[in-house]
Amino acid sequence: RWFAASTQYEPLNALAIGLLVLALGKVTHGNLFLAAFAAGITVATFGERQRASFEHFGELIAEVFKLAALLVFGALITPALLGSVGWQGWVFAVLALVLARPLAIWISFLGSGLTIREQAAVAWFGPKGFASVVYGLLVLSSAITAAQQVFQLVAVTIVLSILLHSSTDIVVARGFDDERDVPAWFGGIRRLRRRTEPEREA
Repeated sequence: RWFAASTQYEPLNALAIGLLVLALGKVTHGNLFLAAFAAGITVATFGERQRASFEHFGELIAEVFKLAALLVFGALITPALLGSVGWQGWVFAVLALVLARPLAIWISFLGSGLTIREQAAVAWFGPKGFASVVYGLLVLSSAITAAQQVFQLVAVTIVLSILLHSSTDIVVARGFDDERDVPAWFGGIRRLRRRTEPEREA
């Protein structure tokens, strides 16, 4: 508040705070993710004016950085990279998408009160996958020995996720439409089960 700016520059306050936290984290060799998380909570709790002024501008900045990261990530994905992982890498990607992630999400949503259909949709699509792009780039730029191999696994998993989830989103979304908009095939098993139940009771 002692370095207040004019109204048109107020959205830059939060950006300046972010740069200050980044500089302090670098100097002290702190965890930058935890530093950003703590700074975000602090600003959101005690800096209501800064949070409100930065909200719209922050969304634009976040989208720009996301697009930049996606551009870099996409430029690194080549046919040679996708082919170099071998069949083991593709098996890993399939298991991560159809087994590991759905199971982890299903466990985390136990007791949430969601219906089976809602839990299935969440388990299939999972959380927003942009973090995987960032983590993959961080691993690639790190000095660990297996950086290239880990990045390749992340890359094939993301590519497979894009193919699978982008081709099933409309089908799954239709399951949550009104009954008049639901495709004829949806709920066929349930209707068949209802027809067979009276026959079993008889």
